Amino acid sequence: MCRALGARVPPRASRASRRVDRGPAPRRAVERVDVALKEWAFVVDALRRGEQIALARKGGLRDARGFELRADAFWLFPTAFHADLSAYARAAGTASAPKALDALAAATGTFEVRAEDAPKALRVLSARSGWPEDLFARRANWKPDAPLVILEVRCYEAREGLTIDPDDERYGGCKSWVDTDAWVVDDASALRACVSDEEFEAMSRSLREDLFAIGATQTS
Repeated sequence: MCRALGARVPPRASRASRRVDRGPAPRRAVERVDVALKEWAFVVDALRRGEQIALARKGGLRDARGFELRADAFWLFPTAFHADLSAYARAAGTASAPKALDALAAATGTFEVRAEDAPKALRVLSARSGWPEDLFARRANWKPDAPLVILEVRCYEAREGLTIDPDDERYGGCKSWVDTDAWVVDDASALRACVSDEEFEAMSRSLREDLFAIGATQTS
């Protein structure tokens, strides 16, 4: 298993101890990746451990139209926090340091939650992750009148990922997405799923039931 970039939080259960080889990802899951989503490092780590399959987004300062899904498959670009949350994570580096991207995600569903229902959605994620609600509240409080986007993703680890050179202009700033050089899946063994098909299906079914119960709308 590749080592996750950036910070870790204490796992809520010893899932890693019972992790088994998931086998290669189906070729159809991901074929080409040329964009990366910037996300908190400890969230990326949780995706890699198979403890989480959902992201909550509203978009960054440079996302004029709010958060929009740019691609069905994308790299996960670990970032540090804007503010100190040292109780949960340490700094994950900056855009000025080289990064090796070797975790990527395939979007399997996009859901929109009304601004007034965002706290309910974040409580769902908090309950699933074991992290405190005030951690997720940082996403809800940003752009308080904007809807919250919940992105369901399947996480994969690349056998040989993509190394990006330091470039603050290209990768820095408060924006959700950054363009990368194209990376192509050359064979089925290039990627390994972080959870089995059966686990993912069960997690997805449970997540969707909870989201629909609070009035979320599936948009893709």
